[in-house]
Amino acid sequence: MTKLERRNPKKRFPKGVLIAAAILAVLAGSAIATAGMPGTLQGWFARQWTEQNDTEMSAEQLVFIDHLTEKVGVQDTQNGVTVTLDSVTAGDSGVCLLLKVSGSYEEDEDHRYDFGRVELTLDPDPEKIHDTPGGSGIQTLYSGTASDGEFTVLLQYTIDLAGKSTLLDEPRVATLVLEDLNRKEIGGDWEEAPTAEGTWTLHFSLSPDEEWQVRTIPELEVPAQNQNTREAGRTTIREVRISATEIQYVQSAEEQAWEPERAALILGDGSVVERGGGSSRFQDAEYTRWSSTYYWRVPVDLSQVTALRIGNETFPLE
Repeated sequence: MTKLERRNPKKRFPKGVLIAAAILAVLAGSAIATAGMPGTLQGWFARQWTEQNDTEMSAEQLVFIDHLTEKVGVQDTQNGVTVTLDSVTAGDSGVCLLLKVSGSYEEDEDHRYDFGRVELTLDPDPEKIHDTPGGSGIQTLYSGTASDGEFTVLLQYTIDLAGKSTLLDEPRVATLVLEDLNRKEIGGDWEEAPTAEGTWTLHFSLSPDEEWQVRTIPELEVPAQNQNTREAGRTTIREVRISATEIQYVQSAEEQAWEPERAALILGDGSVVERGGGSSRFQDAEYTRWSSTYYWRVPVDLSQVTALRIGNETFPLE
């Protein structure tokens, strides 16, 4: 099974395959907040949208986000504390999970709360089936009392499947395990003893989306920056795959140092959705295919997208 853990994100190295990887923050610029954040996944994405565009999300985009977001509602109670998996939004290689926490623990605005261990297992395991030499990781996007008055934790899990598989290519059973709710004073260290002890286990499913949208481009020459010299230049990206949640592409080994400028999607109404973080590493033992995956800060209805922007250059999409 695939395991994704926050404390020590795992990179798997199958025999005979060496990987060069750089795991970055999943959503660049995002941080854990403790109050006033939306109490739903739809609200979180709408807020991200407004931060990028200074306008509210369109009705079409809201409907699309709602389509991707599945209400779950499973819960587990340990030592008087109930954790509920409220809802999930899944993509090609990532899942956002919204948790609600209630019960007998002390919560106040001077402290930050987070789980000591988080683990997600998937069955069937996409990495083992397709022998993908990828890595995985977890980060907390925010935790604290949300605008609906409930203590809320938003997690994002990502897994690098090297373009060989997706989380949505077949039905999967997922198990989320959370251990010990910890707290620390803002600006201080985590307390030695958990504020609520226990192991919470939550089961849910990931189902294929028959309407999942994908755009592909065989090859593009794009503006780039040399990571060694900071020189501006150009590079060629191939096998470009754009989905509602991410962009993937491959470069040759010779162009590995040339990182394409930041990507974004342009919608017909002029709205822009930028990418956040992602990962890059060799796909093969021969070190010939430098593969990159970056995640859109908000899932995007590709039927509303007119162009891909990389740096200051725009490439129309049919």
